[in-house]
Order: sequence, then structure tokens, then C-alpha cells
Amino acid sequence: MEYNNIGFRLNGGNYFLGNVTLSWGFYDTAGSGAHVSGYNDVVVLGGFQNADGWTSSADWTAAAATSPNTTLLTGHYTSGDQWLYLGADNVSGANTSVYQGRVIGASTADEGASVANANGWFNLNASRSVGWHTASIVLGSPNGANTTVSMLIGGHDVLDESLGTTLGVNGIGILSGWGSQYGAFDNFAVSVPEPRTLSLLVCGGLAFISRRRHVCR
Repeated sequence: MEYNNIGFRLNGGNYFLGNVTLSWGFYDTAGSGAHVSGYNDVVVLGGFQNADGWTSSADWTAAAATSPNTTLLTGHYTSGDQWLYLGADNVSGANTSVYQGRVIGASTADEGASVANANGWFNLNASRSVGWHTASIVLGSPNGANTTVSMLIGGHDVLDESLGTTLGVNGIGILSGWGSQYGAFDNFAVSVPEPRTLSLLVCGGLAFISRRRHVCR
């Protein structure tokens, strides 16, 4: 697991309420129809709270009630959290031939997606294949719980939902793979509202191949 607290690093410890874009590249090692036990290849743009192990003055704190490891791996989020997942995940109801997205609180599918389960997970209209792919999560203009969230894979819009909570977002979590398969990620970039627009977490090579090693700080 890797984490970056963009609220702490870029916004004085505060949440971003909209106009945020997170983009990256990921390598699917398994492809269509393949999910080994415990395999994830997912990035999360989230609205985390203190109970999740988040703080306004560091990436996260192990002294909190739980840690990001616990919350993201088990899916037991704190009331009010907002987690925006995109990638390949072996969550209950996943179609292993396509990629998955998640917006906590969302329940209506669009852009050819279908509902995977009642916890905000969707099977996306984007076929899995071995190789490198691009992905983006785009948070639109601030509009409270109605702020638009769009997800793209390979430049194609695969999901459009409403944020569902008023919390906004303040962190990135990278579930980089475990079990007998590894996740691989590269070229992370975050665009946030002016005057702080910048590229963040841009790493060369095959970044984040390690299961738990923190590569970018």
C-alpha cells in the first residue's frame, strides 16, 4: 500500500471540494477472466477522515483508531468517507473480464456499466487485457454531494456519478497488488485548483511494483 495526503501536501490540511483530476498508468498482469486470491490493481482518490488514520499534518498516522491499510483492504469505511476506486478488483460481484469502479453511495449505472454490489461498486464497460493502460478520475466543479465524478480508462468515459457526500477528497491510496500477482503503476499526476495546479507523484520506470514499498514521497 502507498499513500499520499494531497490535503496535507497541497491544501493546508483541507479537503478539495472539486476541480481535481488524478491520472496514472497501470499494467494489468492477468488480463480478462483472471483474478487470483487477494489480487487488486486499484487506485483510490478518497475523502478520508481521522478515524481512517488520516491527519492534516502527515500522510497518515499509525496512532489513529485504524489505518488506511485496514480501511482500504477490508472496505470498512467510516460514515461520511468518500472513496473513488478505479482499476481491477476481486470485490464481490466483480466481472473478471472488465475493470471495476467505485463511488460510495452510488447505485445507478451509466456509460454501459453495471452494478457489481450495493457498496458502490460497478463493473465497467472496459474489457481487461494484459498490458499498460491509462486511467483517470475527474472530480468536477464543487457542488456538494452532487459534484460530478467521471472515470476514464484508455481515454474513454466509463462512469459518471455524483460524489454522494459533502466531504470532498484529500488523499490517494494505491493498492499495488499482493498474493501471487503484483500490481504495477506509473506516471501519476494530480491537477488541483489554482494556484496549486501541478503534477504530483510523477515517477519514472515501473513505479510501485513492490507490494508495500513506499516509492514516492
